[in-house]
Amino acid sequence: MERLQKQYVRIVLFLLPALFFYTALLVYPICKSFYLSFHSWNGIGGVDMIYVGFHNYKQVLSDSEFWKPFRNTMYFMVLNIAIQIPMGFLLAVLLNMKIKGIRILKAAFFMPVIMSATSISLLWQFILYPQSGLLDSLLIKLGKGDLIHAWLVDPTTVLNVIVLVSCWQGVGIVMIIFLSGLVSIPDSIVEASKIDGANALQRLWHVVVPLIWEALKINVVLLLIGSLKAFDIIYVLTNGKAGIDHAGDVLTTFMFTEAFTNGRFGPASAVSTIIFLFGFIITIISNRVMKRDTLEY
Repeated sequence: MERLQKQYVRIVLFLLPALFFYTALLVYPICKSFYLSFHSWNGIGGVDMIYVGFHNYKQVLSDSEFWKPFRNTMYFMVLNIAIQIPMGFLLAVLLNMKIKGIRILKAAFFMPVIMSATSISLLWQFILYPQSGLLDSLLIKLGKGDLIHAWLVDPTTVLNVIVLVSCWQGVGIVMIIFLSGLVSIPDSIVEASKIDGANALQRLWHVVVPLIWEALKINVVLLLIGSLKAFDIIYVLTNGKAGIDHAGDVLTTFMFTEAFTNGRFGPASAVSTIIFLFGFIITIISNRVMKRDTLEY
């Protein structure tokens, strides 16, 4: 009994640092943000917070400036899933083939995932910078100067560029998750489907996809949540301006502007709570929609 108690104490001592950081960096900020969403405060220390009830939520939801970033977030989320899921799956299928030198490609595709948001943003700014950027310089060399564009400023292109950069960075992790599912499929199952006369497309759709359904579900949920909380790349890529008239604004950048530019921490906290609740709801819905019985093999 005494030995079990000592072991229990040891386990608790090892868990305490992680629990402390988890509480300090996640639980406390969430609770503080929820608390602030019911108060009016300009973020200046020493200034009293004024309780306003649900006024901040009513103000945010009735503000047309909120719904534009909301629509942009939905657009960003849908395109992220629509592009990264099929692309990540195709890359995983390619990398699962027994081809010489395939590990180099695997490392190359995964490299953007481990790069910092600042590095990625500066790289793409170098490519897309007006006139002197790599892309515009290439267009001039090819005699297509009429296609030169202020890609990161123009309201018609800024959001699509953000989606492109996000997909470039994130598709590597989608690929790895799919690949982990593919390598777990026994070769005997695929060979049996070949003997039964299934062609490559039929094997892919009726054999492979059902067996990696959990990997697909994980990828969808990660992309849903990742799209909702995307901030760093968007902010750095657009220099905090999100294009002309904030055409590239999403909910996170709108929240940041409300808090640290406009000094409206109450409405900003209300937006953060809305993001949290919305993410929670769509995660539950996606899990229910994509729920399937586990296939055993």
